[in-house]
Formats: sequence, C-alpha cells, structure tokens
Amino acid sequence: MYLRSLAVLALGSIALGQAAPRPLPSTPARLLNDAIAPRPSRSAPGATSSVAPDDPVITIRGLCDATTVSKAAKPVSSKAAADCKTIVTRAQFEALANALQPAMPPAMKKKLAELYPTMLVMSHTAQKRGYDNGPEFKKLMEFSRIQVLSAQLNRAVQKEAENVPPADIDKYYKENSATFEQISLQRIFVPKGRGPQPANDKSGGAATEPVKSDEDAAKNEAEFLQTRAAAGEDFDKLQTEALDFAGVTTPASSSSVRVLASELPAAQSTVLDLKPGQVSHVLADSNGYFIYKLVGKEQKPLDDKSREDIKSRLAHQKFQSTMDELHKSFVTTLSDVYFATEPAQAGPTAAAKVQVPETTTAKPAAPQPAEPPK
Repeated sequence: MYLRSLAVLALGSIALGQAAPRPLPSTPARLLNDAIAPRPSRSAPGATSSVAPDDPVITIRGLCDATTVSKAAKPVSSKAAADCKTIVTRAQFEALANALQPAMPPAMKKKLAELYPTMLVMSHTAQKRGYDNGPEFKKLMEFSRIQVLSAQLNRAVQKEAENVPPADIDKYYKENSATFEQISLQRIFVPKGRGPQPANDKSGGAATEPVKSDEDAAKNEAEFLQTRAAAGEDFDKLQTEALDFAGVTTPASSSSVRVLASELPAAQSTVLDLKPGQVSHVLADSNGYFIYKLVGKEQKPLDDKSREDIKSRLAHQKFQSTMDELHKSFVTTLSDVYFATEPAQAGPTAAAKVQVPETTTAKPAAPQPAEPPK
C-alpha cells in the first residue's frame, strides 16, 4: 500500500484537490493530471517567513547527495555512509512542489515531503543496480515525458483561458441579461415525507411512530394551501401549516426568497411568467410541492461577484473550445479484436458453452378438503 502511494504521488496525485475544467477523456494529460491550474495558497500568513530559502527543510541521513552519486563512485564504508546526507532546502523543495502543482496546499506539501525521501532512496538504489540502463526504464521515461508535456500544455491552455478581457465580461452580461434577472418570491413548500406522527394506542399511551406520508394527501394539502394563498392569506402562516402537516418540528423560516432566474429548476420556470402579486399553481418536485407568489423582478447589477462568475464561465468555455479543436485535429482507431474485453477462444481448449435449461419444480397438488362425516 505504501509503494502504491508513492506511485500515485509520482504519476497522478500531484493534482489532487484542483477543480479546473477537465479536458476530454482522450487527452494524454489526463493520465497525469486532469487539470493543472493555479489556485490560491492556503498557507497561514507568515507560516514560512522564518525559514530562509537556503535553510534545509528535508534532511536525509545515510543518503549521499543524490546529484553527485554515480555508479563509478568508490564504495564507502558503513561509517562514511552513516555520516553522509542529502539536504533539500526550502527553495529547492518549493521549486519542486510548484512544478508539480502551483500553489500546492500545505497538506499536500507535507505528504510530498514525507514520501520524497523514500523515493530518492529507492531511485538511488535502482540506479546502483543499473535499472536506468534497461529498455523498460527508457520506455517509462518516454511515457513520463509525454505525461509531463501533456500536463504542461493543459496548464498553459488553462492559464490562457483565464485571461478574460473586461470587455468580454461586459458583452456577456448585456447579451445574457435575462440570466441575471433577480426574482423576489414568496414560497410555500409541502414535503411529501412526514415525520413522527401520533399513533393510535388503545392502551392510552402516547407512543409515536414514523408514518410515511400519503403522496395524494400531500398533494391535496398543497392544493388546499394554494387556494388560500391565492385568496390572499399570509404565506408565512401557510408555510407553518404545511410543515405541521408533514410533522416537521423545526420552526418554519421566512417564506420570502430571492433567486436569479437561471437558478430556478426547469420544472418551476413557469414562475417567471407570473405577474407581481400573482400566485402559481402547485408545482411538483421529487421531495414535495411548491407554491410561489411573485413579488417583483429586478436586474442584478454587474458587481464583483457577477464579474467573477462570468469570468469563470467564459474561461471554462474558452478552455473547452481549445481542447475540442485539439481533438478535432486527429482521429484514433482501436483494434476491436485486440482490445476486446472477452477475447474469443479457439481450438479444443475452448470451453463450450452449455445451455442449462431452467429447472421447473412441479407444484404438489392442492389438498382436497375432507368430506364431512355422514
């Protein structure tokens, strides 16, 4: 398991915790890194200020400086081997961490620091055994080269995509103004599932048991509340009744909500057609029923948060467009015969498939009723 962790770190885990847009599955970079994108560092302010760039952050005693080790070096005594050491400074370690993942989180740096010495020792030992001269090593190095170059391209495309001019953000906002329409609503929610309800107890006890709500009863309750809401009754009061019906003991929050038009579920989009003061019909959902009253509409201003949301959306579109163009530039064909999940077997050793008929068990004849005594 520990060796597997090393392999995962070396080949893939260097990109854990990133949420950049993913390239298409056939991108070679996915073998190393689904998306390498800079992210803000989570280091505490001043956490490394007391450690100078040339200060050691990893010291490996018993391993001579890996950069000076060669197979031609003379064997060293056990005492000399114990005295030699390899030192990794803060600058060296941060250069490595940044190459693997820009702004690597502290927890990931700690994991890298814990595994890196073992990797160095294993690499040094493998080199002394001459594994770096074998054909397998050369194949793996070539594949690693492909992985690294693919990851670097992926990172570069992502960085280029994040360069969104302010004019593009303004243009997107104007062309998609309906997306930024802010809706003020009052809402009633009638859950389908009911909580603990009083159970009939002939002994007079006050036992309760979970009772699953009858969906028809919940719908009828929603229709009843909708009629009262349309007649002008207070939404907060009706929402409390809806939760009481469902057996929810948590106090009802305010019925007033404000959402963007784009945030409404598709099944509830008819709310956008309401006029101020108008109440919707009962709208079904997987968890219950909704009743809305439109209070008003207004255009959400293009504030900092909206700009960041638009920038992120445009960056994702640009990144995906670039990757799509890349995939259009080549065509891949795989051998169906070679890559078959169940290769066909031929010759006398092939096991013949035997069709086993279903076994039908005859049912015993039903016992005949005994004739009544004469």
